[in-house]
Amino acid sequence: MVNQKSINKMMRFSNSLAGKSDDWVKKKLAKMPCWSLLRFLDFVHNLCVYEQSSFDRFRFILMCCPRARLTKFLRSIENDDLIVLLERCDVLWTMFFVGLINLRLNSDVDTVLAQLMNQVYDPNFGVNLLLLLEREAMKQDCDLPREIRQKIFDFFCSNWNALGYIVKVKHGQEMTQDINDLVSLMNLWMREFSQNHGLVLNPSLNIQVLTGN
Repeated sequence: MVNQKSINKMMRFSNSLAGKSDDWVKKKLAKMPCWSLLRFLDFVHNLCVYEQSSFDRFRFILMCCPRARLTKFLRSIENDDLIVLLERCDVLWTMFFVGLINLRLNSDVDTVLAQLMNQVYDPNFGVNLLLLLEREAMKQDCDLPREIRQKIFDFFCSNWNALGYIVKVKHGQEMTQDINDLVSLMNLWMREFSQNHGLVLNPSLNIQVLTGN
């Protein structure tokens, strides 16, 4: 249980972040021990009144957290609360999904995406998040390590539903109702994406075109 002295200390720390730049807050949070940052996030989350101004401030703090610690914190929250907290916040959803994929928790991404697309928002919201994930895998000239970009690429290659959404967005006007057309375009996306962005395509992930009897 958190004592009053610790509560006062975390309140002062929270107030000290107000009005500071992204870089300043990121450096401050990155220096905190993992257990201390997670306790602080849990404290702010519990105090967060369901008002837009409160959410905006907390989301700003979350966006400044190191990705691994952000992911660990968000995994501790129930899905329904998580969706309220991150409501339509593309940046945080993308950070969270990249964090999950880095931990090879692809099934968690599938579960949350399905809830977002089928129960909370419309499918377009989930597709937009998939497109943002695709963009993360393209970022060769940023601080996203190649290992993580490879894991995002592998996520798409092994998740035919997600890849199908991507292909339909990019080739919608060119596509027919033929399932083999979709399969061919999915295989084309995997080949071209790996070549264009310096990633490795596992040949076993190629999707077989259906043939008639």
